[in-house]
Amino acid sequence: MEAREITLGYLRFLLRRAATLVFIALLATTFTLMLVGGFGVMDRLIIAEIRRGARQEVILNPKLQGLPREEIERRIDELAQERILTAGLDKPFYQRMPKYLLQVLTWDFGSAQFLTSDSGSTRVKDIIFERLPRTALLFTTGSILSVLSGLAIGLSMGKRPGGLLDRSMTGFAMISYSLPLWWTGMLMILIFSTRLRILPPGGFISVPPPENPILYGLDVLRHMLLPLGTMVLVSFGGMAYITRNIIAGIFQQDYIFAARARGIPERIITYRHALRAASPPIVTIAGFSIVFSIFGAIISETVFNWKGMGLLFWEAINVQDVPVLLGLTYVSIFLYILLIFLLDLTYAFLDPRFRAAMG
Repeated sequence: MEAREITLGYLRFLLRRAATLVFIALLATTFTLMLVGGFGVMDRLIIAEIRRGARQEVILNPKLQGLPREEIERRIDELAQERILTAGLDKPFYQRMPKYLLQVLTWDFGSAQFLTSDSGSTRVKDIIFERLPRTALLFTTGSILSVLSGLAIGLSMGKRPGGLLDRSMTGFAMISYSLPLWWTGMLMILIFSTRLRILPPGGFISVPPPENPILYGLDVLRHMLLPLGTMVLVSFGGMAYITRNIIAGIFQQDYIFAARARGIPERIITYRHALRAASPPIVTIAGFSIVFSIFGAIISETVFNWKGMGLLFWEAINVQDVPVLLGLTYVSIFLYILLIFLLDLTYAFLDPRFRAAMG
């Protein structure tokens, strides 16, 4: 009966948390739309897209070839004005707000002004979804490797505070965590690409890319080694130091001394008692490191020319492609909310005190 109540409490918590995060996502999206639409940015973008399409349609119409320039311009204006009225752009923005919100929620971000996907599509959704897996591949892999290596080293440091490993890794963590990723990345490019010539300086794939799927994957991995190694180098020391502090505090708890007094092997104490108690804060820190590493990818991907969302942000800023910037903003909001929900779900599952409180 008690387990059933705890499970129901857990489900109620997840439903409440999901509803809260959905509301926050709607609120953030609505605020962004109001901010952009209130200053007329969105209307100007849509009107510019309509006029560009109308001009292309009139100019390419074989029946209108040979007409005077003034007549062609008049036809373009008439067609554009007709489509502007059809789209309802003559109405106030607040009346069109629900339509725009529905488009954003269904991931319909319109067409880009200047950028295209590698396949030639101008749809913002296609451009973003082409880049998103690349960012997830690099930064999620880097974060997982940093967390696992930092966790393993931090456990050893926390079990023997003040030892040689603890002192040396503490110093390394202070140095590595203070190094900017972009600066370290340029240094790694200088060493391993420019001087040693053993790794490519950047990019996602060779040009032309290999046609064989296995060779294609190996080529992506080869291009990934340098940015991945840089990420792990500058971040795993900080994770090890955080884990060390958490584990060292747990090893001073009374139940750890009691377990040792009962003759329980040290390995069981470490992994079944100490690590289990430390898992909620460690998972929280690791989850947020993944979140912020993904959304802090602009400079990192630009340094390594990694064609992900970060580099797409930079490219859209350079050419002032507002639809792509808005689409990236909306996708970032959704991804952030999703990752926070998964983090809450994991935390609630790992922490027995939280489950007991819900029961």
